[in-house]
Amino acid sequence: MSIKGVIQFVLLGGLFLFGLPVTGLSQNFYSENSVQIIDLSSSGYEHGVAISFSQNGKQVAIGGSSGVYLFNSNSLSREGFIETEHWARSVAYSPDGGTIVAGIFDGTIQSWQLPEGTSLWVIKKKHTDWVRSIAISRDGKTLVTVGDDNVLNIWNMNDGSLKLTIDNLTGPRVVALSPDVQNLAVGLQDSSILLIRVSDGTTIKTLTGHKDWVRSLGFSPNGKKLASGAFDATARIWDVESGQMDFVLSGHQSSVLGLDFSPDGTILATGSVDTTVKLWNTTDGSLMRTLVGHTDFVYDVAFSPDGNVLASTSSDNTARLWQLDQEIPAVLQPPTSSDCRDCHHPRGFNAPPRVIQVSCETCHPSGISMNWCVSFPRSSQAISNISFSFPTHSIGVPISSENIAVHINYPTNGEILYSNGINMSPVFVKGHVFYPGDKADVTVQMEIWSDRELVGELFTQPDQDGNFTFKAAY
Repeated sequence: MSIKGVIQFVLLGGLFLFGLPVTGLSQNFYSENSVQIIDLSSSGYEHGVAISFSQNGKQVAIGGSSGVYLFNSNSLSREGFIETEHWARSVAYSPDGGTIVAGIFDGTIQSWQLPEGTSLWVIKKKHTDWVRSIAISRDGKTLVTVGDDNVLNIWNMNDGSLKLTIDNLTGPRVVALSPDVQNLAVGLQDSSILLIRVSDGTTIKTLTGHKDWVRSLGFSPNGKKLASGAFDATARIWDVESGQMDFVLSGHQSSVLGLDFSPDGTILATGSVDTTVKLWNTTDGSLMRTLVGHTDFVYDVAFSPDGNVLASTSSDNTARLWQLDQEIPAVLQPPTSSDCRDCHHPRGFNAPPRVIQVSCETCHPSGISMNWCVSFPRSSQAISNISFSFPTHSIGVPISSENIAVHINYPTNGEILYSNGINMSPVFVKGHVFYPGDKADVTVQMEIWSDRELVGELFTQPDQDGNFTFKAAY
């Protein structure tokens, strides 16, 4: 069995790295009375970035950096893994539980038949950048997607045909559908929220109040309320009919990346960069509980259909199932560290800095002046400041396959090509392979690209500690 992990870095050229182990390994889970913990990847490094329950509550799907994990929500046994090779940034079940859909960071939307996991359809080239958020209607007939190409598309779920495109938006980052499928909400990079009529794409209302990117959205079960979370570290509850804000939910120390209403609409759960999950009373906006246990960003949360379990997933390689009908021991939330290395280098200097999806001012109110990561030396060829723009694929972050993760340790933060009058590749590239098996079974391949042409290939094997080095200059 061969599993591939890919990291892409692009400035004026690019490097691709592949880790190829020989076999897959089983997953593990840990259980207490009040919380059950699922380990996603045997590599020990996976980003759980999306989570969803099936409509009958028997299965939970988790989007990761290499595919979609499917677990039995009672036994926690893994029932499947659907490899996507790129981040499955959002996942959703059809109402009958027979289909799962994911928005992928390669710009595609993909659908699979369950339980086999066989592909039903793949939508390509309708988004030209990361598909960041999707929503499926309660009747299973409508799918809405938004991408980093600033496009919102409305699809027919039955055959994947396109019904409507809205391409005049400014940085759409998240979308939600009202229960009656009459309206949708889209959160924008300019901190506003648009309420849009599904039938013709007309903007009905614009909601303003957040101070930074709107990152998460959800309608209440009866459709009368809308919840939003943003990079300004707040969540907000809005009255849909009037467009007025009911409550500002303050308490997170950093960005609110995911949220979900309980099935009866009385509780709102939020997950944050600050590693915590918070439960809020939707009738008065008060904080009810803080759930502490994750050790990295909490990207998404989801209530089970009966409301007794809250699932959360994180870039700490785990998903947690919190038993809300049982007593959860109180744990103090750790304060945000003043040492930036704790956030940017949580694994020490043997792993790349984190790609923080928040405004720098969230943690650095006085601003920053660094042009590159000061924790790593620069090449002697580097004589100017780094000029960098994001490509259309994952960058600066590890891309894991099912049981393997490949990291670039140096150069990093997108610093791949140095300017000295001509384009040059790095003098050397160092990295690390996380794999629970024998490292001798792993081969790392590096492709060197220039002007979209493959100009060289190198191969190496990591040592038993997982470290590898390429001498890339030529």
